[in-house]
Amino acid sequence: MNQPIPGENLQTKRELRNQQIIQAYQNNQPINQLAKQFNLSRQTIRCILIKNKSYQSPKKAQKLIKQIIQLYQNNHSTAQIAKITQIKTQTIYEFLKKEKLYQSPKINIEARNQEIIQFYQNNKHFTLKQIAQKFNLKTNTLWAILKKLDILRPKQKKKQKTKNKSYRLSEYTLLNN
Repeated sequence: MNQPIPGENLQTKRELRNQQIIQAYQNNQPINQLAKQFNLSRQTIRCILIKNKSYQSPKKAQKLIKQIIQLYQNNHSTAQIAKITQIKTQTIYEFLKKEKLYQSPKINIEARNQEIIQFYQNNKHFTLKQIAQKFNLKTNTLWAILKKLDILRPKQKKKQKTKNKSYRLSEYTLLNN
C-alpha cells in the first residue's frame, strides 16, 4: 500500500502558502503586511518572492508604475497595459483607480460611438469591415453598435442569379433516346 512520505504533507502546505503569498504580493499587498499575515519574517517573504521570480525591488516598481501611468495616458486599455507589463488586468485597474487616474470606459465608449457614427455617415463608400478595422473593432461589434443606435444603411438588393432550367428525369431520358 501507498504510505505517505514523511514531510510530503508539509511540503504541499508550504507550496500552497507560497502561492498565496505570491498572489497577495501581485495584488499589491506590502511585504510587511504579508509577514504579519503569514507569521514569517520580511526576509523570508522576500526570499519566497525572489525564488518564484515575483519580487520587484522598489526601484523596479517605481519604473513599472511610471510605465503604467504613461501607457494609460497614451490611451492604452488596461488589458493592453497588462499584456505589455505582464501584470494582471485587475491589478492594473486597481492601481489606476487607487491613483485616481482610471476613467470609466462608458465615457470612452460613448465618445468612440459618436466618432463611429460621424465617420459612418460621412464615408458611405467604406464597408463595415473597413470601418471596424479603423476603430479596432470586430465587424459584428460595429454592426451591433450601429443597430443599437438605429443608423444602419439600407441593405442593397443583391442581383438575383438566373437559375438554369432544371430538367426532369423523363426529359433527360427522352433526350438520350
